[in-house]
Amino acid sequence: AVPPAGAPGGGEPTSAEPLLAVKCRAVVFTVKLSRDKKVLATGDVTGRASLWDVGSGELLAELECGSQVRSIDLSGDVSERLKYHPGVRSGLIATGTGAGEAQVWDVHAKHKRRSMKCGGMVYSVDLSGDATLLATGDQHKQALLWDTTTGNLLMRLVCGDVVKRVDLSADDCILAV
Repeated sequence: AVPPAGAPGGGEPTSAEPLLAVKCRAVVFTVKLSRDKKVLATGDVTGRASLWDVGSGELLAELECGSQVRSIDLSGDVSERLKYHPGVRSGLIATGTGAGEAQVWDVHAKHKRRSMKCGGMVYSVDLSGDATLLATGDQHKQALLWDTTTGNLLMRLVCGDVVKRVDLSADDCILAV
């Protein structure tokens, strides 16, 4: 049932002004907002992953991923404006590329920590809450689970079709495909 006009969620849709508009250099394939809504990550056709400050629109970091960025995810603590915290797995982002590579980046140091070869174009990446696991979905009908510390493949799930989306549960016990 549709709520009547004037009721919450009822009537004509409303329009709103964007909170943030950033000027990317190329067509953007993927976006992800940090959990605390302070950082926006974009991935583009040229292979660039960019991190933006939501409050100011300032470009915080750019990472050259080598191939079009089809999917991106942020660790829960990346939004500390990319500060370094010794001994803590802070400031990680994961990217999935058109060349079939899943990458884990340290955004503070702006370098690639790990690169994992998947079966084909990576359509989806999802970091676990503590950023120790990475789930990927690819064009070769696979959902893969990786250890981000070692880069080792922990699990392969062969699916019936292209895997366009993967999602790890908050407790990392369930992988939805």
